[in-house]
Amino acid sequence: MKVVEFLIHQTESQIDKLFAAARAIPADKLDWEASSESRSVRCQLQEVATAIDQFWGMYADRKLEWSPEKTELWLTERKSIVELDELEATTRAQFARLSEFARALSEEDLTATIESPMPTPWSMADILTYPLWNMAYHEGQINFISALLKAEAKNV
Repeated sequence: MKVVEFLIHQTESQIDKLFAAARAIPADKLDWEASSESRSVRCQLQEVATAIDQFWGMYADRKLEWSPEKTELWLTERKSIVELDELEATTRAQFARLSEFARALSEEDLTATIESPMPTPWSMADILTYPLWNMAYHEGQINFISALLKAEAKNV
């Protein structure tokens, strides 16, 4: 198995795990936040569902452009996707687009540097891992929310 196919396989598996964790949360708790500083399950899934399109320039143009205005627009627009099935379908569709793009890359393309304001240089191979590690992170956050909700229920 080539590295890109392995990455696609791992990320598709991670999508399954992420949404399984989200579906384990009671529907009436999808917007629950542990504090004013934390994020709900739905908010995290909205990020994941829209991130590939939001950062598509990293892939297609090999350039990450970012601004506070772009962030605010993204935060507002992604709130329009609210249902779990729609969030999952959007996530899978965006990842399918990225998978098709990744399969067409050459070995040389994978080592190309991405222009970015970040201090550490990223290669195309590095940013192809972004959906995987971002979803793994959010799965952990959702599982932590689940643990907090269970603890809260026991203290009632």
